[in-house]
Amino acid sequence: KSLEHLKGRPIVKFKRTLLMRALLLCTLFFFSYLHSTRAQTPIVLLHGITASSKSLEHLKGYLQARLPTGTYIRNQEIGNGFEDSLMDLRKQLDIFARDLKNDTRLKDGFHLVAHSQGTITSRAYIELINDPPVKTFISYLGPQAGMFGIPKFTAWCEIVFNSTFCEHLAEIAELVIYQDWFQKAFSFASYWKDPMDLDKYAHSRSLLAQMDLDSPNVSAQDRQKYRANMLSLQNFVLFHSPIDMTLSPAETSKWTFFAPRSVKTLIPLFKTELYKSDRIGLKTLHKSGRLHIYEHEMDHPDLRSPAFYKIVRNEMLPYLRD
Repeated sequence: KSLEHLKGRPIVKFKRTLLMRALLLCTLFFFSYLHSTRAQTPIVLLHGITASSKSLEHLKGYLQARLPTGTYIRNQEIGNGFEDSLMDLRKQLDIFARDLKNDTRLKDGFHLVAHSQGTITSRAYIELINDPPVKTFISYLGPQAGMFGIPKFTAWCEIVFNSTFCEHLAEIAELVIYQDWFQKAFSFASYWKDPMDLDKYAHSRSLLAQMDLDSPNVSAQDRQKYRANMLSLQNFVLFHSPIDMTLSPAETSKWTFFAPRSVKTLIPLFKTELYKSDRIGLKTLHKSGRLHIYEHEMDHPDLRSPAFYKIVRNEMLPYLRD
């Protein structure tokens, strides 16, 4: 009788222990599942000049195959593609911002990967608008410091015609490049930066002059806004190719540009006034480990080769995975 009250107790205790362990394991598995299925940050791709979204369609497929199932990737088209890539860059920015705002899948933010001219439109979006916000910005072979000259065109012109004719053509271009009608007609005029006439550049309708705060027409409030928007980036990644024959100088993709009144001397990013003054936050991004620069010998339009996808796999994907 003295042992009767203990009958079955060890078994009950053992069952309770098993139940508690089972519940704990289920809880751990549940939270592990939630973490593994957490929505990947959406990605937006933006093509360059004289191109359309088709140029990045292969990249879209490559990323989708290597990111979590269901990752949303928007391959943005500007207008009707090729033809509209040359229209007023400010109009392109308006289209880009409108389309991103209307896409509810981007409302909580997204990573942005852009090529060539698309990198300028992208940075303008970040600085001037950023709603919805960009988390990581990857600029692949983009003229971030501006453009002055077109290497391939210059070489072609001198072969077909002669150097004297091409020099006259360049002189005519210099006369109209900063006029409002030309800036509205040709997208590249918005990031054309003549080192021989920086005052005219700064006082023009140039979108680059506004973004880099070279323009005296940017208000103090907007200056603070542009810098704050840039500093909201988790990562800003620049890709440069020393053999780029589309950008001039090729080093503009790593934010290096001609010194004032020179077409030979180059000033690297970290010695520019833009960096040292930190007026758009580049120095802060760099010092906080959020500005990254990679260099590879790549042709400007190469978006399909094994060498390109090696770059994507090793140096882009790590910034795109949450």
